[in-house]
Amino acid sequence: MSLNQYYFHKLVAIESLLLFCLLLSFVALPVLASEDRVLSLNATVIRALENDSVVMLNQTRAQSAIENAIADGEMEDPRLTLGVFNVPTDNFDMDKNPTTQLRFGVKQALPRGDTLRYQSLKSRDLADASQAMALLVSKQIVRDVREQYLEAFYQGKVLGVLESNRRLFVRLLKNTEDNYSVGGSNQQAILQAKLEVSKLDDRISQALNKQESSKAILSKWVPEVMNSSLEDELPGFPELNISGDIQNQLANHPQIIIDNAYINAAKRGVLIAKEQYKPGVDLGIEYRQRFGDEVNGDGRQDLMAAMVTLDMPIFTENRQDRRLSASQFDLQSAKLVRDEHLRVLSQQLNRHVVDWQRLKDRELLYRQRLLPDAVENTEASLQAYQNRVIEFSTLIQAHITELETRISRWRVSVNKAKSHAELLYLSMASSEFKQGEAHE
Repeated sequence: MSLNQYYFHKLVAIESLLLFCLLLSFVALPVLASEDRVLSLNATVIRALENDSVVMLNQTRAQSAIENAIADGEMEDPRLTLGVFNVPTDNFDMDKNPTTQLRFGVKQALPRGDTLRYQSLKSRDLADASQAMALLVSKQIVRDVREQYLEAFYQGKVLGVLESNRRLFVRLLKNTEDNYSVGGSNQQAILQAKLEVSKLDDRISQALNKQESSKAILSKWVPEVMNSSLEDELPGFPELNISGDIQNQLANHPQIIIDNAYINAAKRGVLIAKEQYKPGVDLGIEYRQRFGDEVNGDGRQDLMAAMVTLDMPIFTENRQDRRLSASQFDLQSAKLVRDEHLRVLSQQLNRHVVDWQRLKDRELLYRQRLLPDAVENTEASLQAYQNRVIEFSTLIQAHITELETRISRWRVSVNKAKSHAELLYLSMASSEFKQGEAHE
């Protein structure tokens, strides 16, 4: 092999290796990116709203109700009639019998009073209820996603605290074993340190399980959350105006908007029932063609007919009266449902306001006093142990106290954020509906 051929083959081999590495990097980069991807709370909420089928279901139901509202406001289609009358059956001669006729007519039924208008308005009220239901489901999804995300975030923080303390306890165990080897410690201290490490391993496993469970719930809407990490800091929420008249905002909650839409629909039902006391009208017109000739030889004249049929509601006791009474009961029931929902929402609001305020105070207490005191106690215990003033068990207890304090501090902060999310669910009003608005 010549020198040029040797370098040529080496160059081809190097280029092949570089091409292989480049392709491998294209394959590996998406995997690494998915593993290191941080999924924020806001992005999770947006994805959940985009992927939830229940929201789209109620939106399509609202569109269906709107289409039905237009159709319900239209009169019935006219009816065409065509027939042959008085045909002799002996020879079926159309020209023999002077009463034989070919009739062609049109009939139109007119509803009772303003029944059609009220039916159309009732369908529009039901469309409003479906639109509000889509909004309610959206708000519930936002609340549920925030709750599960915050719980997964909390378990992640617990894992961080536990793993940090495990590394600390492993170092303490090694130091204790070293001291024991030179007679500076006893075997009980080693066993206690090993026990604490094992207990931390168990708690780490539990925290992982709880975090994965919360992520599994979120994966209903955002499947990639299972392979994504969460935000490192506690997610923030819009400010709450607790001092304002938040109680009155419940009237604009989507659940109350739904109830009001059903109340308006029930009112239309009462009006429709009252219209049934008015007579219904059928109008008709017919053209009647006659066959054959008269006795004098002249052709028989064609005829016209016009008809009006009245549906007279005379005996109303067991029909119209009963339907009116039933519609009034439906209206009363709809109002009672709204009142119950208002009471439930008010109770939830009061409870979460109290929780949020108390958790806010506790969070401040942990930040200003409890956690600094726990850290200071641990440092003092370590110094006292190094000076052989306290036993090893006391040092362990000081570290455990700091660990529990840090975990409790995160529990309080996350619970406060959950209460904040609940208050946003209860207090944020919809700008898409006006309370008490009725179609006319």
